[in-house]
Amino acid sequence: MTTERIESSALRSMADAYQLWNRCGLFLDQYDSPREMGWRKYFEEKPGNFLACYDGERLIATCVMLDDGRKITIQRLAVESEYQRRGIAKTLLDAVEKEATNRGLNGVCALIEDTNEKSRTLALKAGFEEKPSARYFTKSIYR
Repeated sequence: MTTERIESSALRSMADAYQLWNRCGLFLDQYDSPREMGWRKYFEEKPGNFLACYDGERLIATCVMLDDGRKITIQRLAVESEYQRRGIAKTLLDAVEKEATNRGLNGVCALIEDTNEKSRTLALKAGFEEKPSARYFTKSIYR
């Protein structure tokens, strides 16, 4: 029997998060290098924007909430493969919706890669509306 629990807190280990994201096949780009301090700094400054699910001390799921003052954008929703299909991702989505309501925001959106059919299906079942006209653009300014 596992003792899964969800915490809204500062990330305990950036390395654990990167390893989980990698195992879950999440897109990692030049902004996501473990050597970079971007995510670490974000989590330290805004610890309430990170949801983590632990089984004991093991990180088994994550969800990053980016709050722009109007809505929360979900990124890095990941659940360890052996913990999938237990309702953890749906619980994380529910926690994000509750947080958006508590903050007085207007909605929640999710950034999902085209190839991530599991997340797309989850979002649709959770009541999200797909916007196929949206595209994600990126420009590196790293020097």
